[in-house]
Amino acid sequence: MAWYDKTPLESNNAVPVNVQDQHSDAVELYMHVTEASPAITADTAIDDESVAVDALTGVGVGDAITIREGVRSYQSLVTSSADLTIGLASPLDFAFTTAAGACVGAWNIAVDGSETAKVAMLHVPPGASFDIYSIAVNMTDETAMDSAKFGGIAALSTGILFRSVNGHTKNLPLIVNNKGFFEIGFNVTYDSKAPSGVYGLSAVKNYSSVNGVSLRLDGATDDRLELHIRDDLTGLTSMNITCNGHVVTN
Repeated sequence: MAWYDKTPLESNNAVPVNVQDQHSDAVELYMHVTEASPAITADTAIDDESVAVDALTGVGVGDAITIREGVRSYQSLVTSSADLTIGLASPLDFAFTTAAGACVGAWNIAVDGSETAKVAMLHVPPGASFDIYSIAVNMTDETAMDSAKFGGIAALSTGILFRSVNGHTKNLPLIVNNKGFFEIGFNVTYDSKAPSGVYGLSAVKNYSSVNGVSLRLDGATDDRLELHIRDDLTGLTSMNITCNGHVVTN
């Protein structure tokens, strides 16, 4: 490396991944529950606002839809579900073929997992790898929030569990109340209901600054980030989780 190259190196003389990949595609995706995985039955074109599928069972208006093929991942909301066609809130940015995989389910994961656990996921396209640097949790409620509660409801009896599956299965810390986010490195902010609207909580963790790492997920081995919900969260108005990072390039 020439003396004038200002690229910083790690202790092992490797180029940091965030510099190496700084021009790759950004990852900004919701984790959502999968209620349906319909097959796409016709090739699409960029700017299409619907996809033809083989079944609509489990597909609801307002659900999140994720489509993955090769290194590409598309995510939007379902605007209509009829005649074996799913309407999309945003136009396609890739010409997906019938080889693509699709999954549909609630992006609002204030769901009841007390009887049967609900699992929200972030999947990776089969030909790509993701480095996830931050996870953002947002909750809204009609009730004021504090550290002893989970959002605005009582502390959970079981707790939500993040889990990474990337060659091995690893549980990340269990969270039963709002304080639990803070304890594992999330920056937590409470929003007041003023003068109207709803109360809110935003919790964001930057893994590179807190843990010095990213969460590497490889689509070739069906890696994923999961959130296991084993309590009843329906007392919340909403809960959603987004993951941010970038596509790894070699």
